[in-house]
Amino acid sequence: NRPKLVLADEPTGNLDRQHAMTALQLIREVCKANGAALLLVSHDRHILKSFDHCWDLATINKASKEADQ
Repeated sequence: NRPKLVLADEPTGNLDRQHAMTALQLIREVCKANGAALLLVSHDRHILKSFDHCWDLATINKASKEADQ
């Protein structure tokens, strides 16, 4: 299969920093080679720094709740 979107929920959550970065590099290479977008969820700010675009869902949820009031 060649999906256009890869969903990755905490793919590096149980890895040490070195293995996490290696795994992330492999995921990104495969996505790029296949023309797929990557949507990755992580609590690791170090991992998130390597992405061009990041969204903090807690902030988005708070803003949404405030707009509803």
